[in-house]
Amino acid sequence: MLIHRYECKISGFLANLPVKLSQITTQFLVTVSAVLKHPVSFHLEVFENWKHGEEPNKEDPETTSYFSLHKLVKHFEDIDLLEHIATTLTLLKFLKNLKYLSNDIKTEDELKLGQVLCHYFAAVMPNIHAIFELKCTPENPTKTEMVAVALFPNVAAHLNHSCDPNTFVIDQGRVQVTVAARTIEPGEEICHVYYGHFGDTSKEKRQEQLFKKYHFKCNCEACENDYPNAEKCLEIAKTFAATPKENLVNLLPVEELTNFDLKNEELKQIVESALSKNKVLIALEATKQRIKLISEHLKQPHILYIMGRCSMVNYMWYIYGNRSTQFK
Repeated sequence: MLIHRYECKISGFLANLPVKLSQITTQFLVTVSAVLKHPVSFHLEVFENWKHGEEPNKEDPETTSYFSLHKLVKHFEDIDLLEHIATTLTLLKFLKNLKYLSNDIKTEDELKLGQVLCHYFAAVMPNIHAIFELKCTPENPTKTEMVAVALFPNVAAHLNHSCDPNTFVIDQGRVQVTVAARTIEPGEEICHVYYGHFGDTSKEKRQEQLFKKYHFKCNCEACENDYPNAEKCLEIAKTFAATPKENLVNLLPVEELTNFDLKNEELKQIVESALSKNKVLIALEATKQRIKLISEHLKQPHILYIMGRCSMVNYMWYIYGNRSTQFK
């Protein structure tokens, strides 16, 4: 494999890097990894085809992925272009030192590769995904820890951010699976959370970090309507019957809402009983039914949505997620 030849050359350099890398170092290394997987000619060909709007062969997954990488949002209008170009030149120098570029490469091709690197580097940071694994503790059996980052351009091209996301992800081996966290209606946008859920992160902090890391101002419903956090949602209502009218999908009699509470409580008892016997799959199925009930009758923001999402994430990770060597 082409990349392995170069990874061996920089293994010493990688081994001396700190455990927690800076944002720009992470961006740099992901870009290098993306480049080293294929020869220069491959990147130049994909770049030229993208520039001229020539769609790739769908049966060629590698070309399709790199074509998708070029199509990702890059936020050139918001980044420091001088710093960006300087980093691109450093990338080019780094690749030269690895002997990735042949000594007889044409000046024209080297300049084109510089353009490719400029686009790759800009696309990486706003679109990389964190990779986690389970690393349980006696206090928290579903604790996860970030262990890497990865780039999935074909996925990133189709998912946006929301501070009230309707999906979450679990990592299985080298695959990241996107899971619906609640009922997603036909025509509804499918959203990940890049940084900060409204339930546990203030709007000010979310906006600050999203702009700093991803170069955009969030206009999701949670931000536009200034959704209250989980603590305040808990004060507003914790049952169907106590839910304000504006948070109901349809206005219903109190008796009917009370019946929903009874059904929710019944499912809750099933979850608790299953967890006491370590039957997490049964707990997950009952939680799905609770979320379906919530999705049919309640609107966000609501504590039942927030709690349902947290439970779903924890159970899915416990059953299907990657495990660290320390996991028991």
